Amino acid sequence: MLSMLVSIEVSKAASISTLEQRASITKCPPQSNRLLEIERRNPNIKCAILIDDDLVFPRNITSHKGDIWLVDKGSNLFSNGNNSGAIYRYQASDHGYTRTQVLTNLDDPNDLSLRRHESGEYWAYFTTRNSVQRFKISDQKNVRPKVVIADLPTFGWHKLMAITVTQSSLYLTMPSLTDHCEVDGLPRLVEYPCGEDALETATIRSYSFTNDDVSNEYTVLAKGLRDALATQITPRSNQLIVADNGWDQIDLSDSALDYKNTPHDEINVIDLNTSDQIPHYGWPYCFNQKSITPPYQRFIESCDAYHSPAIKLPAHSAPLGMMYFGNELLINLHGNNESGGKTVAFQLDNNGLPIGNSVVKINWQYETQKNQTLGRPLGLAPLSTSELLVTDDWNHQLIKIVFNDK
Repeated sequence: MLSMLVSIEVSKAASISTLEQRASITKCPPQSNRLLEIERRNPNIKCAILIDDDLVFPRNITSHKGDIWLVDKGSNLFSNGNNSGAIYRYQASDHGYTRTQVLTNLDDPNDLSLRRHESGEYWAYFTTRNSVQRFKISDQKNVRPKVVIADLPTFGWHKLMAITVTQSSLYLTMPSLTDHCEVDGLPRLVEYPCGEDALETATIRSYSFTNDDVSNEYTVLAKGLRDALATQITPRSNQLIVADNGWDQIDLSDSALDYKNTPHDEINVIDLNTSDQIPHYGWPYCFNQKSITPPYQRFIESCDAYHSPAIKLPAHSAPLGMMYFGNELLINLHGNNESGGKTVAFQLDNNGLPIGNSVVKINWQYETQKNQTLGRPLGLAPLSTSELLVTDDWNHQLIKIVFNDK
């Protein structure tokens, strides 16, 4: 088995050798090596460089000392549990990037985060369908990951998790098992209170580190967050920014509601400095600011007990990637409608929290033609003050964006 893994690594690296030679890591390679339509539609971009277009379903990425770590789910969102996921490492050279397959046969991996251990070495923590695992990034071959959190409740409709790791804590988003806690798939038939409350799904969990070991116990930091797949810790105020996705079938519960424009996806802010009552952000009972979800109107009279979003995002825009970039917070809107296919930027207040309305940082789509898109951005990672990495699962690509000099 190990020799097979090595042969796979060699084969995979060889399969993109030509691409590596084309995708020079200099500021702007020849036009034949770039995504010119993206550059044309975004005059703030100096060049959009294709690093890899031989991926299956790329998800999240991170970078460390010039190396890139990428999670490939290995199948689309509707092919769960087939253990075809992988983690790749890209190492820069004068001729481009060399890709090595670090891990394979993973069950629905989605996200990864790096942490510096007491020895000074960095470890990668990554999610699979129902676990969190880790490995030392200096290991080059025969990498054997260790499960640090197991048997997570991800056996429903949503199975992917987001992870953020700091020196003291590991933050993990638990997806909802259903769209809006419906019973037997019937939009109007729901249970109250939602049975997922007991399972602690649609939540944010916090695990602590003792030395370099992850605790077995966890704290629920927030509830009522459906399918939260983008998180960031603020750089100064110790708050967790979370982007979550609104439910999909609201018009089936009330035909007067416009599916296209409601409910909004959301940005929520969780204060990590307080130990007060666990905040609940509404799902499945409330949506938008203070609106009661149609099938729950016979159960509750008000949404006053639930937190409203800090910022409303367009409905079904699908925020799936988030990162700080200079004095901005960038979010990848992955959705397959006119609100998706964009990387948007928010300005920040003094605490590093997003404020105001977003502006489009990168437009990845043809704006008026259905399914005519340049890409659907997903993962985000910074490379420098003017360069960032983006994964695009529509075209199976890893892309480096170089912005014009400021």
